[in-house]
Amino acid sequence: ERVADGETRRLAAIMVSDVVGYSALMGTDEVGTVSAMRVLRKELWAPKIDEYGGRIVKTTGDGLLVEFPSVADAVQCAVEVQRAMARRNADIPEDRRIVLRVGINQGDVIVEEDDIYGDGINVASRLEGLAEPGGICVTARVHEDVAGKLNLQFDDLGDQTLKNIARPVRVFRVSIEETGRAAANTAPPPARSKTPPGATAASAPAAEEDPILALPRGPRIAVLPFDNLSGDPEQEYFSDGMTEEIITELTRFRDLFVMARQSTAQYKGRDADVAEIADKLGVDYVVEGSVRRSGDTVRITAQLIDATSGAHLWAETFEEPLSLDRLFAVQDQITAKIVANIGGIYGAIARAKTKGVRSASAESLQAYECTLIAQHYFVLFTTDLHLRARTCLEEAVAASPSDAAAWGWLAMMYTQEYVMCFNARPNDYEPLQKALEAGRNAVEADPQIPTGHIALCIAHFYLGDIELALGEIDKALLLNPNDTAILAPAGFWYGCAGHYERGVALATKTIALNPNAVWWTYVPILHKLYLEGNYQGFLDVARKADWPELFWTHAYFGAVYGQLGRDAEAKQRSKWLQDNGFDLASAKVEFERGFADQNLVDGYLDGLRKAGLPE
Repeated sequence: ERVADGETRRLAAIMVSDVVGYSALMGTDEVGTVSAMRVLRKELWAPKIDEYGGRIVKTTGDGLLVEFPSVADAVQCAVEVQRAMARRNADIPEDRRIVLRVGINQGDVIVEEDDIYGDGINVASRLEGLAEPGGICVTARVHEDVAGKLNLQFDDLGDQTLKNIARPVRVFRVSIEETGRAAANTAPPPARSKTPPGATAASAPAAEEDPILALPRGPRIAVLPFDNLSGDPEQEYFSDGMTEEIITELTRFRDLFVMARQSTAQYKGRDADVAEIADKLGVDYVVEGSVRRSGDTVRITAQLIDATSGAHLWAETFEEPLSLDRLFAVQDQITAKIVANIGGIYGAIARAKTKGVRSASAESLQAYECTLIAQHYFVLFTTDLHLRARTCLEEAVAASPSDAAAWGWLAMMYTQEYVMCFNARPNDYEPLQKALEAGRNAVEADPQIPTGHIALCIAHFYLGDIELALGEIDKALLLNPNDTAILAPAGFWYGCAGHYERGVALATKTIALNPNAVWWTYVPILHKLYLEGNYQGFLDVARKADWPELFWTHAYFGAVYGQLGRDAEAKQRSKWLQDNGFDLASAKVEFERGFADQNLVDGYLDGLRKAGLPE
């Protein structure tokens, strides 16, 4: 920074963005647009800007002014945001899409406290106006600085006369092929034919439909307009907003086919039969609910109904204090809990669907049902479920090589061959390498399928690249921060990496959203309590989970009982470990494979030594 004539100035890269057709979007659906903008700012724009070292200087209703110390980082950030926006918009009706234009300039800015001013900002703002919807325009100075440094192409638009800018400005358009393809819904390059190890399909892969145009394969669900029971017509905006938010958030669970709001809006205010609605819309499940606001309190009731049987699979009532300044916060909070209990692999729909495939013959299973078996494995961790899921998924990807969901879950099964030593193959077979290949296939086929990123996280972790592992889990988190099937492993692996505060925060959010959290959700909390020497607190938390008969169960409890001097219980855990071939040396191998923090490894080994586990 430098000071001249009483002004503080510095050189900066300036990015300005706004939303195309913002006024029309607000006129069509004000509540839905505001809600969608809030989600995008919180879950895409702000994290991506932070990742590239940017600072949001100010926001308007539809725009952002961002300062970056590096012009290359500013351009790369803008490109990744635009590509992510295009992927999100691919499944959204055109009249509801939020599309950005971006302008980037580099120059001196005047600094006043947290704000910045100057001609360089005005140029960036005018460039944004020149950009195409979903596009980016930059100045010649920006182009000169980043050319050859970033793997991007630029189109020279020549000198442009910009409003209120005295001199012509040479402008370049950033060519973003991925953005154009996603926005146009055109087909990607043909999928590669792959047959994974162990696949039994003898025939050639069947012809596949375009994965972008393909409809979701999972259960169909309709969210009926929530009833306003407040007796105040002015509260309709809140009940309508709840309905819109739930639909929007459920669409982020890629294994659900969620009916658009326009399909269910006709039932607003009608006392229609659920079975009749389900039959007309062709859905498997219906969500209905009500909103009652009384004074400064709002009570929201939601329930999930099986359209075939009429059974109520889940229902809950939420009551929260409500004021004007907390309106959207309460809406977000309750929406997150509702969708977490309905969608995802630990939600009510997955639990209901899994029951139907547990006893089905292997020959009758479809690819989606293979993923249900894989999901069920991550609750029980049994060798038979692992083998059944792995075999089924290998056949699924052999028949459909661009099935991102099947590839993602197959990658997860491969990680378990290494982690749990289940259904091991010959010595020349490397499960972590197979997990990397399958995970990359999943991400290549559809980067918005979280299991591919989660599997890559696990594989990279065990291959020793912790930074790359956490980068993959962060990508998964960005896709759906209300999916406990992403939050739980994110907390787990952050805890294993030694980032206990973040691991605990993610685990705590998982449990708050869905009290049916699986046992390993609690693990980062347990690690932190153990390191703090809070062994009784450890037991209090651990008893909330249903633990399977695994090494980790007996190792954790054995170590804690050893530290507490509870000899009888400690010896019982030690005996199980010894009966299953573990001593301190082999336990040390397991701990060092699974934890990056040597203090944690030494702490657990000390507890097991006190529990009587021999060297």
